[in-house]
Amino acid sequence: MASHPSSPSAGVSTPPSSSSYSAIPPTHIATLLPIKLTRDNYILWKSLLIPILQNSSLYGILDGSETCPSPTLSPNQPNPAYAEWIIKDHTCKIWLHAALSDFVLPYTVGCTSAKALWDNLEKRFTAITRSHILQLKGQLQALKKGSDSMMQYLERMKSLADGLAAAGAPLDDLDLIAHILRGLPPAYDSFGTSIHVRATLLTQIHFTAY
Repeated sequence: MASHPSSPSAGVSTPPSSSSYSAIPPTHIATLLPIKLTRDNYILWKSLLIPILQNSSLYGILDGSETCPSPTLSPNQPNPAYAEWIIKDHTCKIWLHAALSDFVLPYTVGCTSAKALWDNLEKRFTAITRSHILQLKGQLQALKKGSDSMMQYLERMKSLADGLAAAGAPLDDLDLIAHILRGLPPAYDSFGTSIHVRATLLTQIHFTAY
C-alpha cells in the first residue's frame, strides 16, 4: 500500500481556525472611527474608539483584564489560547496605528504590545489634554467681540466651547452664556441686563437666536 505524503503543516503549531471575537479589517477603522488622534482630541477619540474595541472583544487586551496566557500547556503542548491572544494583541496594535495621526505615530516607537502602546498614549495625552484645557479656558476668558459681527463672535466662542468638549471639559449652557456676555462691549450692556433678569434659563440655542 502506498504511503500517504505527510502534511506540510504537520508538527507546526497554528492558531485556532476560529476565534472568540469578530475581527474587523484595519482598513474599516476609517469608516467606524470618524477622527484620528491628534494633539487636541484625545478624550473624544478615546470615547469613540473604546466601544469599537469592546464590540470586537478586544478591549480586554488594552485594559489588562485579558492577560497573556502561558505559551504552553505542557512541555510538548502549545497553548492555543496563547496563539489567539497574540493575534488579538497584534490586531489591537494595527487598529491603534490606523487610528493615529502622523503627529502621534512617533509615540508608538518602542511599544512592544498593544497595552504598552495604549498606556503610553494615556500617559502622554493626559498631560497634553490638561494643558490644552487650560489654554482654551484662557482664550475663552480673554475673547472679546471687538469689531467682529455678532455671528463671527458667537462662532469663535462656540469653537472654543467645542474644543473644551472634545478635551473632556464641556461648558454648561450658563457658563458659556456668561463668557459670551463678558466679552461684549458697553454698547451691549442693556442686552446683557435683559438676559440676566430673565426668569427662565436660556440654552445656547435660545441665546444665539435671541
